[in-house]
Amino acid sequence: HNDIKNIKEVIMGMDIGSTSTKIAVLSTEGTPLLDIYRKTGGDPVSAAKKVFKALFSTINPVKTKIIAFGTTGSGRKLVGEVFGADSIVNEITAHGKGATSFFPDVETIFEIGGQDAKYISVKNGFVNDVNMNYVCAAGTGSFVEEQARKLDIPVQNAGLVTEGIEPPVTSDRCTVFMEQDIRALLKQGYTKEEVLASVLYSVTKNYLNRVVGNRKINGKKIFFQGATARNKGLVAAFENLLGVEVVVSPFCHVMGCIGAALIAHDEVVSPPLVKEEIGRGFSSFIGPDSVNLEINSRTEICKLCNNFCRINFISANGGKETSWGYMCGREPGMNTRKEMNEFTLFRERKSEFYKTGKIEGEKGKIGIPMALTNHTYLPLWREMFDLLGIKTEISSPVTSTRIKDESSKHSSSDFCFPLKVSIGHAAELTGRDIPVFFPSMIAAEQTMDTAISFFCPYVESASSVIKSTLKKSGMDITGKFMEPVIDFRLPPEKNGEYIYESIKKVFQFKKREVVKAFKEAYRKFNEQVKDNNAKGEKYLKEHIDAGKPVFLLVGRPYNLYDKGINLGIPETVASMGWPVIPMDMLDLDTKQLEKTNYWNLFWNYGQKIISAIKRAAKEDMVFPIYLTNFSCGPDSFILSYAEEEMKGKPMLILELDEHDSDGGYRTRIEAYIDVVKSYLKTRPVSDSKT
Repeated sequence: HNDIKNIKEVIMGMDIGSTSTKIAVLSTEGTPLLDIYRKTGGDPVSAAKKVFKALFSTINPVKTKIIAFGTTGSGRKLVGEVFGADSIVNEITAHGKGATSFFPDVETIFEIGGQDAKYISVKNGFVNDVNMNYVCAAGTGSFVEEQARKLDIPVQNAGLVTEGIEPPVTSDRCTVFMEQDIRALLKQGYTKEEVLASVLYSVTKNYLNRVVGNRKINGKKIFFQGATARNKGLVAAFENLLGVEVVVSPFCHVMGCIGAALIAHDEVVSPPLVKEEIGRGFSSFIGPDSVNLEINSRTEICKLCNNFCRINFISANGGKETSWGYMCGREPGMNTRKEMNEFTLFRERKSEFYKTGKIEGEKGKIGIPMALTNHTYLPLWREMFDLLGIKTEISSPVTSTRIKDESSKHSSSDFCFPLKVSIGHAAELTGRDIPVFFPSMIAAEQTMDTAISFFCPYVESASSVIKSTLKKSGMDITGKFMEPVIDFRLPPEKNGEYIYESIKKVFQFKKREVVKAFKEAYRKFNEQVKDNNAKGEKYLKEHIDAGKPVFLLVGRPYNLYDKGINLGIPETVASMGWPVIPMDMLDLDTKQLEKTNYWNLFWNYGQKIISAIKRAAKEDMVFPIYLTNFSCGPDSFILSYAEEEMKGKPMLILELDEHDSDGGYRTRIEAYIDVVKSYLKTRPVSDSKT
């Protein structure tokens, strides 16, 4: 872009994405001087080495010193650790920084990459709202590239060949339906150019519907970033659909690199983060050694606690190993787990939740799968069976890979992920040759504030689904699967009778004994809930009074507590130094639902979720992280209610599915924390109190 050979000091940012790796070299004033691009090819370290080789064939590192180096993108951590980055930053923050450096008045940023898409809202120069696509690839650059290739049109010509064409209508729901529509259009006689134009419109509509949603868009100007922004057809589609000017920087493809470089420069030269010279100027970057660096890597499972973290070790040229991946936040070399104060409530809740009591004269055993509502009601069932003299065994509290595999093997329908894994949990207990207790949970206690309080249809029918699935798989569960109907709207005596009818063929008790045990266990359970709420409220008040932000984990109990489902997200947030509170350890006020349009929100968890969201919206220092599931029916509209309640205040929504990688979640969490920091700097202070 500019003559770089006569410049003495430069800064550099690298964006290591899933499809491409690129760098941008800037002057210390932020003027782009050079950018280099290579395909990642599934090997980010090798791709980075190739980029560095091209870089040092262009500049003389003695005459032109790199004084700051930042990394971003999905490979930011690995590449940053190996090559000595001064700053390792998530791509959302990097893109926001890059955009505002060129366009200080930017408010809305669209960014579409090869396999992901981002919406970024900026206020007063700070990122204040973000969203990313989930598993759908329909609104990304890779889909456009693939369809252009199938139509035998070079993707770089897509904008030119579709200019002035009125596109036929296609689906914007997902790639499968889009591709069906494309084949149908070709059969109907539409030209390849017309079909490609429809692809571009479908991609933009998918992005607007699934990534932007109801979020704020500047009515005059939008900034479009990512390599796909070079596609004039996509730019025109956005302008036609929104009726606004779409601004594309000549550096749109490396805006993340530019942002990473600027952030690294701030870290290196800005007090109090001034770094001492360590041999290569003020930067930790290893310089020309990066070209021929020999990398050794290995992974190890840490067994100091039940997290079983996968620790990544990297060494260069046989030197000292660098490691990361410690979910508890401990430092490399420590031989004990680090107990984080930020994770106190989750830790205390777990200790109380899995506590077992004494049994006098054991009369048998029974298994309870750790799935769905049992992440709330296990203490109730365990206390009841303790009183009856029956020892309870539970399946693994964490949904393991083995349980996931077992679930996929047995499941014959495409259920939501939590229901699917419940099949694996039940199968594990059935394999122990003990009877399994899995009630059909119909409704929670009726309140005066809402019309009804049902559990979701999948939860209500889960026991029947599990039983029929295991039978179909050839498992002998005759007389071993107990599924009493539990409806907490009914008197405790009635639920006790249902439990008696369910277990009487296996355990010889009188009806009054079972009813008495259930009533006593239910009383103790409700006392424990009150105690937990008091602990949570105290913890929250202490932090609010101290002016400390708190992250409220919102969602159903299996999403909040099963690390096999949530991939340790609550602990990840805590390891970054931020206190976390599960929503069911707060005394949530459902009375407010009666006074709003939510009085007829008839799902129990939905009522709790909206109550938690309304609490977060009211409290200045409380920020929600909403954990939901791919294909969750109730959440398909509860999410929109939550977004409406949180307008003007940051909220993070994370969609959990069967994937085991937490990389995408970590990016969103890091970006969300940056958004919260920005919000706290610019927020209007309210008079709300706990």
